Amino acid sequence: MKISIKDNINSLSFFKINFNNIVSNQKKSHSPFIITQNGKSAGIFLDIETWEQISRKIELLKLINEGEESTRQEASIPIKKVKAMINEEYGF
Repeated sequence: MKISIKDNINSLSFFKINFNNIVSNQKKSHSPFIITQNGKSAGIFLDIETWEQISRKIELLKLINEGEESTRQEASIPIKKVKAMINEEYGF
């Protein structure tokens, strides 16, 4: 999933007025809606499915980083244990 911040940029007032349409569009497009306030970026609106995917990817990257760090410190974990941890956490 590639996220582009140049699309769907609108003001907070536009967001408030068009909330129902924006929610419907988010369910289909899964692209972020950038909210501005006083001409500056103020927030990002995402559908829940996209948010969950991003959160899972971040958690997986954290695990990979921890694994790389433990390898550098020579405190490795057997691959079977790593697979079990990933399966338990993410159902892979």
